[in-house]
Amino acid sequence: MSGFFRFYVGHPPAPICQTDSQWRAPIPLHRTAQAGNAPVDEKAVSYGDYFCAVQDFLSADGMALPLRAVGQCLGGTCQAPDAIGIHLAKHGALYHPARVTLAVGSHRLPLVVNVAISDIGRERIGAEVAHLEHLTTDFPEVYLPRIYGAGSGATPHRQMLPMFAGQWMDGYHELHRTAGENADPERWLVWDNDGDDGAWCLSENQVDAFFRQAVFILTYYFDPRTLHTILEWHHAAGDFIVKGVPGGPIDVRLITVRRYIPLFDIPTEAVMAVHTVLDALAIFFLRTTLWMRLDRLEGVGPLVWAADCAMAPMWEGFVKGLEAMARMHRLPDVFVVGAVRYLAAHEQHDWERLGAQLLARYPSGLPEAGLIARHLKRHITHLVSAIRSTNESSDTPSDRQRVR
Repeated sequence: MSGFFRFYVGHPPAPICQTDSQWRAPIPLHRTAQAGNAPVDEKAVSYGDYFCAVQDFLSADGMALPLRAVGQCLGGTCQAPDAIGIHLAKHGALYHPARVTLAVGSHRLPLVVNVAISDIGRERIGAEVAHLEHLTTDFPEVYLPRIYGAGSGATPHRQMLPMFAGQWMDGYHELHRTAGENADPERWLVWDNDGDDGAWCLSENQVDAFFRQAVFILTYYFDPRTLHTILEWHHAAGDFIVKGVPGGPIDVRLITVRRYIPLFDIPTEAVMAVHTVLDALAIFFLRTTLWMRLDRLEGVGPLVWAADCAMAPMWEGFVKGLEAMARMHRLPDVFVVGAVRYLAAHEQHDWERLGAQLLARYPSGLPEAGLIARHLKRHITHLVSAIRSTNESSDTPSDRQRVR
């Protein structure tokens, strides 16, 4: 299949082949590492190993996966690709994603292949595939990438690399806090390599929309019957992505579900009480808003904390998420009204008690925990203010500002 598969690295994508020295270089295991600096041992995976494994994965069973992806993208047309481009897009802690482009006639159909090279990636990949399949098939609204298939690919040394293929969110881009030329860490830079203007910063309204939609998505996937919720997302990892143009409307998606587990343990034989669900929602909202304010400058730099003005749109997104979650689980309207009133009745000291409980759960020495601890009291002050001001201005959740 020489020439049918084409391989690329870097930004903008540059071709790579077996005669290039980088083909034999060890692949970095995370985004802050430099190419070629990975430890050289029997477990090291080279760039060539990576590309050969992805090619093997896509070629399996008569290229069943690419054919299935073409069929889904083109409404049932199962035409074989004319060529396939594989671009190593990123070095992540869990996965090394490739942007795979299927050339089918005049169409260029993108999908993502997430490859697990690290030990932790290999441990997590099976659960992530199961979570994504569940959340994209059992929920009517989809804010996550759909899965086309999972398996493994062999390197030339017969080392098997686990991987899965999914929907590439075309037009969506990673974003991070940036100091930029003005040394203003409140700016959010969208890493747009597709547009004519390149990377661009969110406006204040777009930042509000980003927080509103991100909290909405997480709340929508909260399961009130089991207390399952999406955990271990982080802005620094580029887990939320946006689509839009400078100054215009934006749309937000979440691209990973590392863990989808109950927020806290409950006895398996116990009947879920309403007060248990309400307490879980309070913990969920506090935890979500705290982590939503965390990022690293440029994605890899020092930890930074978002401004207090983020609290109001996060509360709005939470309320709209409650409404969507209640519809999904066929809960009565009174559930949303009661949940909003329950959280609004919390005093500053109630939230501080919950905050102390959350901090006690974090591993010792976790950098994010230290930053959260320094900002916790002020965060809760603005959280209480956002809840009360919004709750007092409207008697029913349906009157509040729409998420989009």
